[in-house]
Amino acid sequence: MDLYYFNPDNEMAIAHGKAGYTPPANVARMSRDLGYLPAYLAGQEDCILLDEPADARFLEERREILGIESRTVTLSEAKNLHFHALRPWGWGPRVNGLLDGIPVDAGGREGWHPDKKELYSRRTASALLQLVRDELNLPESIIPHVASSVEEVVALSRRHPLVIKSPWSSSGRGVLMTKNSLGRKEEEWLAGALRGQGYVMVERKLDKIIDFALEFWMEASGDIRYLGLSKFFTGERGNYLANYVGPQARIERELEQYGVPRTVQESLARASREILGGHYRGPLGIDMLLYRDDEGTRRVHPCVEINLRYNMGIVALSLARRHLAPDGEGFFQISRFSRPGEACRACEARAAIIQSGRLLSGYLPLTPVREETRFVAGLTCTEAPRENYR
Repeated sequence: MDLYYFNPDNEMAIAHGKAGYTPPANVARMSRDLGYLPAYLAGQEDCILLDEPADARFLEERREILGIESRTVTLSEAKNLHFHALRPWGWGPRVNGLLDGIPVDAGGREGWHPDKKELYSRRTASALLQLVRDELNLPESIIPHVASSVEEVVALSRRHPLVIKSPWSSSGRGVLMTKNSLGRKEEEWLAGALRGQGYVMVERKLDKIIDFALEFWMEASGDIRYLGLSKFFTGERGNYLANYVGPQARIERELEQYGVPRTVQESLARASREILGGHYRGPLGIDMLLYRDDEGTRRVHPCVEINLRYNMGIVALSLARRHLAPDGEGFFQISRFSRPGEACRACEARAAIIQSGRLLSGYLPLTPVREETRFVAGLTCTEAPRENYR
């Protein structure tokens, strides 16, 4: 029996560095509203740790329509149980302290140590790029630049549009995109990022065609297991919007049509073993993108980000295998609402057809929807998903 916990603040907690870190109100709200999300990764005998008791009616509905039997527990209940492994969304100082005292088998706690902080930064993605650079014939233009002053970034911004990233952030947070040289507000953001984290990663903004990712599981020994491909969608500022959910073969065919070589997976797996082997155990996602270079040629950027944690792509893979019609396709997305009651009205207006635990058509909320809910995870089954998010 494993214990799962959704803590989307783990990169911010790592940047802060202290167990007493308190996430911003909107992130804490997301954690509470989406706390049930790991149930779609967990086994039937596993437990989901929630910040507050679960809605009994919602749990019964998910049991009846999807066959989910995993149990929800609060922290006080978890401390009276014994688990094979602890599986938070991601390890960091806050969750390390939170889960301390929960009985677990020897080796079942990956845990957190300050020595690992830099491993979780965006510098790890840059190191991986350097390892595969010659093998994959990568251009110098996609290698990130480490900058530690505003003046350094301003000079780079005069050459071409940039993507500026804090070392520790995720899902589009801590990312600044520039079109021309930096304005006053952009310089203020940059100065704050440098004060808080010491440096930023500066990348040339690319003419993106498609976002996708390779999902793996890494053992402490360095052995790495391929989980699958995920295809996802982001907004203009790099914020996460949705994941495609459907047969792996369809994503593979699409990438083959774009000329993405299968050898990229093998190269990244080898490089990940070299950098992370013996230092990390758990889920591993490598975000990639297909883009057009200055001559209009389609090229692959094989490592935009490395996520040493669970991610929405891994959830999408699990949903496709467990809860979508066998040949169906659709989207997994996180919806945000600003006012009380909006989530309820939005979800009530959308119907779903479910058979044998699988969504055949319509929209299914995956997390509880209450009057005060601000964030909802949902699965949509549609016949033409590509037209909705291109």
